Amino acid sequence: MKLLEVKKYHPIVGKGLQPVSPKTIADLHVNWNELDTPNLGNKHIVSLEGCPEHLPCSLRVYRNDLRDLKGCPKSIQGNFDVRQNHLTSLEGIHKQILKMHGGIWLDGNPITSHLFGVLFIEGLENIDTYDDDKFHPVSEILNVALNDLRSISDKLKRQELIYDVQEELISKGFEEYAKI
Repeated sequence: MKLLEVKKYHPIVGKGLQPVSPKTIADLHVNWNELDTPNLGNKHIVSLEGCPEHLPCSLRVYRNDLRDLKGCPKSIQGNFDVRQNHLTSLEGIHKQILKMHGGIWLDGNPITSHLFGVLFIEGLENIDTYDDDKFHPVSEILNVALNDLRSISDKLKRQELIYDVQEELISKGFEEYAKI
């Protein structure tokens, strides 16, 4: 998939004026009608407000200043790259992202709680935490569960597996990550 390069944001600089950086996705004036994946990394974004509700491609917002995922699409037809932001929790992620066809890349975020909700995102394939030893064991447990969930269609069996995973996280000392 070819990346769509978003126009560089040109800061306004003049006598006595400081450079201005975009604050939200809306400030970047992205053409969401394109089917290619926009490259929104390194744009000083602090909010995902302005994203479309349904995105027909991946969303790449790595190396920004995000502290939460408010405003993210409800449906992403690709990967969600939020590496190297300032996310400390994914509380309520399953209410923000309802459906995906890809993975969530989280490495480089200081996440300390609420990873369990990813199990409720329909179609999520995996979460990646490559370089973070702190919650890598948690992501391994969740990725095994995500893989198992793909082969279970019975709603009750899915719920049973999900709650077994929560119990496993708690029993291994990951209570904070086992929160939704």
